[in-house]
Amino acid sequence: MTFAALAGITLSAEQEQRAQALFGTLHCMVCNGQSLAESNAMLAADMRQLVRERIADGQSDDEITTFLVERYGDGILLEPPVKPYTYLLWASPFLLMLIAVAVAWPLLFRRESSK
Repeated sequence: MTFAALAGITLSAEQEQRAQALFGTLHCMVCNGQSLAESNAMLAADMRQLVRERIADGQSDDEITTFLVERYGDGILLEPPVKPYTYLLWASPFLLMLIAVAVAWPLLFRRESSK
């Protein structure tokens, strides 16, 4: 018996597939790098329940995702959107790599000075 059934929510097979698909795209807010589908945390169970309730109420996936983003921020998404204020965050791995190469290059390839 699923958690939704225990809570009195009956979803059709199609609705449950939608719920499972959404669980895979949403980040558990208390787990490190886990989706709602993978997490055993109580908060994740509550969020799965919330998603199922909203699906049962007839909301679309976009409406549910928008609600959760408004409530928890972009961090709820496993793949947060690239926005102007997150450019630096998205670019930082590449910038750090460039800095590391710029520092390491002269150290690795410097010529011995002749005396």
